Amino acid sequence: MQKPRLNTQEKYLIAQLTAEGLTPTAVSKRLGRDNKTISAAVLRPDIAAAIVVERQDLADRFEELNHRLLDSVDDDAIQKINAYQRIISMGVLTDKTRLLRGQSTSNVAVMFASAVVEASRQTDEENSHSPK
Repeated sequence: MQKPRLNTQEKYLIAQLTAEGLTPTAVSKRLGRDNKTISAAVLRPDIAAAIVVERQDLADRFEELNHRLLDSVDDDAIQKINAYQRIISMGVLTDKTRLLRGQSTSNVAVMFASAVVEASRQTDEENSHSPK
């Protein structure tokens, strides 16, 4: 027996879940629909447009949260984290800055890896010199 056509709620959920990164297979399992139905649905102009809108909405929400998080970090908060965490943060921020500026990020990996090794070495040295 054939299931009824997708209803408005299912179309919305397909757009929302796809925008969040779920595959058609994962969406089909969530909705109890055939994988082929979901795969065909995401190609329909109305649902494809809804996916674009949902992704933009998610991006806007993430951006706002990023601004709030970044604004909450002050010098005192930075001083409380260890050298390794600072290096990780530096690498992520450098990567994201270069990405936003349309610059290459692949060459940052080498610089980042060497900084992590150096931070680890310094932490090991500090730990070996501390009294037990």
